[in-house]
Amino acid sequence: MDIFKIGTGVRTEDVSLATPSGENVSITCKSVNLNVKSKIESIISKPEKRTTKDCTEVRWIALRYGVVDADSGEQLFNGNDRQRFGELESWFVEPLFEKILELSGVSEKDREDFEGN
Repeated sequence: MDIFKIGTGVRTEDVSLATPSGENVSITCKSVNLNVKSKIESIISKPEKRTTKDCTEVRWIALRYGVVDADSGEQLFNGNDRQRFGELESWFVEPLFEKILELSGVSEKDREDFEGN
């Protein structure tokens, strides 16, 4: 379900994920604010300068600010979760990362250029 919150400019969408055990879970993603979007774009738009650390960091930034509780809209991750972010598996991170970039208006070209990093 795609929801556009009138007046705030925040776009949200539920993402359905299949866990490795076959269970389906639904996670709500939202667009990030312009400051966060700028940080993300500054990393993904410069492939010649990107490091593995940058690729991990951009995913952390996106999920930190773009994964929210479906009912309250509160962020599910906070700064204390950064150390454990590396424990999350790609089946969880990648679809959410892609959806947050899409909702936030990151260009399709930049998203495609970053794909596979």
